[in-house]
Amino acid sequence: MLPLALFSSKVPNEDKRALASAILEHKPDDLPMHIPEQRFGTGFGKSKFPTLLPTTSLADLANKDCWFGIHQLHIDPECMSLDVKEWATNAALKKSEVNVCAMNVVNDCAERGVKLTSDFVAVARKEQHLQNVLQAVEHDRSQQPNLRRCKHKVIAS
Repeated sequence: MLPLALFSSKVPNEDKRALASAILEHKPDDLPMHIPEQRFGTGFGKSKFPTLLPTTSLADLANKDCWFGIHQLHIDPECMSLDVKEWATNAALKKSEVNVCAMNVVNDCAERGVKLTSDFVAVARKEQHLQNVLQAVEHDRSQQPNLRRCKHKVIAS
């Protein structure tokens, strides 16, 4: 998902340029990538999380798997070699930006946990009470179905 940072208004242009250059340096020989490579297990397993330091930049996180995201978002790789100031006027990148902005990002489990915790943490004045609230949140998360797994079961059958 690192290529999404190329379209963020919160990422400085210098960091975007460094990220684009780093992604171009990791260009795989066999394009397009249909599945990420650096995963635990097979297929779309958990990604291997890098060690982060206070000095780690976005460009340091670039690897071959970025090209999977570039392929899925229909980002023209040639555009990444342009100057960042030209990106705003480039038609191909504007089209890719529309794809990025149209993405719906949902993490139901995390959102439910945060909502439950934020609702009850204000009343939890003592540590024991807070721990009870956190256990209730964890119990609720274990009782709710994982929507991502449910979708995979429907698709598989």
